[in-house]
Amino acid sequence: MLKKEMEEKERMYEGVKKLQHDFKNHIVCIEKLLEKGQFQLANEYVKDLKEEVIETYTWIKTGNDAVDAILNLKKSEGAQKKIEMDMKINIPDNLTIKPLDLCTILGNALDNSIEANEKLKSDDKRYIDLKINPYKDYLFIEILNPSSINPIGEDGKLKTTKKDKENHGFGMKSIEAVVEKYNGILHYEYNDGKFILNIMLPL
Repeated sequence: MLKKEMEEKERMYEGVKKLQHDFKNHIVCIEKLLEKGQFQLANEYVKDLKEEVIETYTWIKTGNDAVDAILNLKKSEGAQKKIEMDMKINIPDNLTIKPLDLCTILGNALDNSIEANEKLKSDDKRYIDLKINPYKDYLFIEILNPSSINPIGEDGKLKTTKKDKENHGFGMKSIEAVVEKYNGILHYEYNDGKFILNIMLPL
């Protein structure tokens, strides 16, 4: 995971150097388009440049190295699959939850969210909203993503849509094991085409 994080940082660093090198040329091109009255083309040029800059400079830094590694890795995976990720993270200092346990929850939950997004027919409807913040005496985690089907069975448990059902579902079992280990709270629901996972772990 750390190796992948370093590779991603290197990729972004190269992207920054490229933008700096090409910046003057970009300005000249936009200036010429405006001089010729090509306002629509200039607008499209600026939009494309803006998207490139956002992708290059977006890097999550929470202060928790383990959380940073897993979130940046999953954000990169999501970007490659055209999944918009909105992450609002507030990790308290001196966290008693072990990094391995927290990464188990986030890694598996985000994998499930990415997978659910991949099943959507339209790319422009792909997104993941992640919130992590202290709430009273708990660390509150909420992950929301669209889902084309209701993944919750009549028994209230999550069901898999994969053919190899016996060898899947371990991600959620790992999440449940961590929540149980800390005597936390796990809740999920499906409403109006959205799947919401809520987890509360004692601080």
